[in-house]
Amino acid sequence: MNGEQIVPKDVDASVQYVIALWPVSDPFYRYNYAKKTGREKLVGAHIGYFGDEAKMKDASIPRILNDGEAENVPPILIVQPGNDKNVPVEMTKNLIAANESQNGYIEYSFYAQQNHAFGHFPSAETDDCINCMRNYIRRQLQRNI
Repeated sequence: MNGEQIVPKDVDASVQYVIALWPVSDPFYRYNYAKKTGREKLVGAHIGYFGDEAKMKDASIPRILNDGEAENVPPILIVQPGNDKNVPVEMTKNLIAANESQNGYIEYSFYAQQNHAFGHFPSAETDDCINCMRNYIRRQLQRNI
């Protein structure tokens, strides 16, 4: 089969819903944020991954939504820490606005006092975030029955 994967025609591989934990939804926005705030490691990671600013702009989910390039936008749960020094809240708000402009469905869970990747560490907020994700998945599964 030369590395090809054969997917049966009766398999639906479409995305039914998304859970985005502190998402980098607009790489160009975050790249400029990282430059402005002196986050050289993030700047280098963006250049290393995308190669140039044009590819960062091209990968922007808000841009894709605003330009009408997305055919089907699944429901999204976004988890955003308020003290996130890697993913600015404003970038996430741009994603929400772009999604809503396309009549998309978003649930937004904001953890005002938490830092980036807080869910990797045991805490009451992490427990709450896990419960939020479980409930979201449960609602999405019920919606798709």
